[in-house]
Amino acid sequence: MSTTWIVVIAAVVALFLLSGTLSYIFRARQMRSEGKEPPSYLRYMFPVSFADRVPMPRSVRWPLGVVVLLGGTLFVLLGVALMLLVDLSSLAHPSLIVVPLLVFGPLGAGIGYVGWRMLRMKSEDEPLLGIMRRWRGNPTDTAKYDRPGR
Repeated sequence: MSTTWIVVIAAVVALFLLSGTLSYIFRARQMRSEGKEPPSYLRYMFPVSFADRVPMPRSVRWPLGVVVLLGGTLFVLLGVALMLLVDLSSLAHPSLIVVPLLVFGPLGAGIGYVGWRMLRMKSEDEPLLGIMRRWRGNPTDTAKYDRPGR
């Protein structure tokens, strides 16, 4: 990737953050003047609601969970194999061989965890991710923040 594209992408990300930050400051001041509690900056910038659940029957969840778990395991094994099978003496920078393990390892572990959770779910009402267990109902109503442009 040329340096021009890196600068363009960085400029787009910077403008997104600047625009969102200025919008957040305005909206937070407006909400405080109305006596309301403004949302956190991250909740305002990335309004995601995990309260909606998509029910999936067990006959679909089990095969899909097995496929996702095997895919995650494959990613972890791919990262380890890339690290072990490369001849370190032929590389210009042998320390960079750690990059595949650092990329494929956590990515595969995350994918594998989602597959494992799909296999472990007991009912359709149970959330997929374990961190969501403690949330009951609608933890955050992102519609009340009323972010313009969304």
